[in-house]
Amino acid sequence: ALIPRDPRGADRMVTRLSALLRAVLEHPPEHEHALRAELALLGQYVDVMRVRFGPRLVVEERVDPALGDALV
Repeated sequence: ALIPRDPRGADRMVTRLSALLRAVLEHPPEHEHALRAELALLGQYVDVMRVRFGPRLVVEERVDPALGDALV
């Protein structure tokens, strides 16, 4: 649906979605991993949603950098 309306946005979305899927498939499933890694993956997902929803999407992230190594 995005291709006729915003071809460049559609291209960005597909590129970001493929990067997100690659990241998920490259990492073996673990029960716990660092919060930093989880937030990086979440950031890729939010990038895809930003293309989809544009300025309607507002995301605020407040995470203490000292917690990056915490296991989640």
